[in-house]
Amino acid sequence: MAVVLIQPLAPDHENPMAELLSRYTTMPVVEVEHRMRMRPNHVYLIPPNKYPVDFFFCSLAEDRYARAGGIVRAL
Repeated sequence: MAVVLIQPLAPDHENPMAELLSRYTTMPVVEVEHRMRMRPNHVYLIPPNKYPVDFFFCSLAEDRYARAGGIVRAL
């Protein structure tokens, strides 16, 4: 299982989330890059102003089919 965190951030907004999450998990916390392959036991952060949530879920479904799942929590 991999964890993906999608936050709506302005393009010029600094995101301290990787540093914050790294303090509370032993899993590597990385910012997603184009065509990056997801690996188990990693936390992935979407960069500011990139990849809307609908694009992410469509890509996940195409790649993993029935093995994909997601939880959406709006704040």
